[in-house]
Amino acid sequence: MFLSQMFLSIGTGVIHTLLYTGISFIISFFLSVFIAAYNQRFNNWLSTFFKIYVSLFRGTPVIVQLFIVYFALPQVLYIEIPGFLAVIVTLSLNSGAYMVEILTTGIKSIDKGQFEAATSLGIPPFLMWKDIILKQVLMISMGNICNEFINLLKETAIVSVIGENDILRRANSIGAQTYSYIEPLLIAAFYYYILVTTLMQLSRFIERRLRYDSH
Repeated sequence: MFLSQMFLSIGTGVIHTLLYTGISFIISFFLSVFIAAYNQRFNNWLSTFFKIYVSLFRGTPVIVQLFIVYFALPQVLYIEIPGFLAVIVTLSLNSGAYMVEILTTGIKSIDKGQFEAATSLGIPPFLMWKDIILKQVLMISMGNICNEFINLLKETAIVSVIGENDILRRANSIGAQTYSYIEPLLIAAFYYYILVTTLMQLSRFIERRLRYDSH
């Protein structure tokens, strides 16, 4: 197989890689916003459950989490979980656990007087978080949020172990066909490098823009 054909074939996996990353990031973001805000306001059994969830998913390898969701859960629930859904669930929960910590740190850096002032003015909690707190948290935490997105993209490489058609899976398939893994794996690494460096540049642009807008 010619190198140009390898580039095109492996390149089809880029779309799947970005799809896994984008969907998982969106879910993990909204999940982490809810958990971080809830833990800030309440200290009950549900907040304890959220803390255990964060600890478990931060303290175990993502590939083990994927195997539990894809192989173990179907045996417990007696249902078949498609590979795509297993990947999205695993990556969303894993990334969400890290995002909770990022947002929690951002929330703690905000002056408590703002919470007290919003409460004394009778601003509903939802509006307070949406219009006052969350905007500041995002500005404070944007660099770490962008880094988590980049890390999430790199972690999507694990989906190849359950046969999902991402960049690495396409490279391994070509390697198995040609009995040579050097070229396809180098091409896969090239695609990941381009994606990551592009996202890093975009992250720096966003951070500069936020700093400019804050002045």
